[in-house]
Amino acid sequence: MARACAESDGKTLSAATIARYHQNGLSAFLPFCATMSAALKRELRLDDIDRQFIDQFIAHLRQSDVRLSSQKVRYATTKAVLAAMGESGWIAKDIFPRNPFPNSNRSMKGQTALSEPERRSVLQALKTDMRAIIKGSGSLTSEELAVCLLAIAARTGINPTPPWSS
Repeated sequence: MARACAESDGKTLSAATIARYHQNGLSAFLPFCATMSAALKRELRLDDIDRQFIDQFIAHLRQSDVRLSSQKVRYATTKAVLAAMGESGWIAKDIFPRNPFPNSNRSMKGQTALSEPERRSVLQALKTDMRAIIKGSGSLTSEELAVCLLAIAARTGINPTPPWSS
């Protein structure tokens, strides 16, 4: 993965993505592997990573004290690394269940809507900022671009909240 990132100058796989794979997935998977190694009383081999092993990892995640959405992220980021290992021929490719976290998106509560006075206040501030942006000249700053994005979202009804925020 690191080689693919370097060879493509981060276009096919960014260094930040690889770091997230480690931070969100492998940081849970590798201790699980150590536990499994201790239980088996031997070092793990790549051929130990099979469907049963993945099912045990999913069960391990489900027993953890983290939210279901975090369990799903840990699984998905671990799966990305293992799938790449499968593509390289290091492990079997067909070891993943179809949907190990069904309806996990229903467990998250959405943000509450702004009250009408709050909404008017935000729209008024956006309107004021947009007028200043339109009167200005030159390149926009990142703050001005963010104001433009929020104004477009407010006008079109697009939800500007990223799906991964909570």
